[in-house]
Amino acid sequence: MLEMTGSPMSPSIARKALKLLSMAQIPTWAATKSPVTLPLLTPREKEILSLQVEGLDYKEIGERLYISHNTVRTHICNIYEKLHVTSKAQAIQVALKHGIV
Repeated sequence: MLEMTGSPMSPSIARKALKLLSMAQIPTWAATKSPVTLPLLTPREKEILSLQVEGLDYKEIGERLYISHNTVRTHICNIYEKLHVTSKAQAIQVALKHGIV
């Protein structure tokens, strides 16, 4: 038998959560394959994203581009923000789907 821990969500809280989720805005580029509506990445950001797609980590990207891994981290944070993603896997998925790299 499955034992649940914590408090279940009350019906009123569930309705509020569903209402908030239904009002959430999806970036316009997420529904289309057109790269025209994607946020513009700088050439350096595209280069770093391409290296991420190749499987390089921050240190390896920094060594290849002669920049510190902290600079790589900053670029990646900017990329994630522009693409509205929160992980490397999501960024790679968006990059490949929309032909960014």
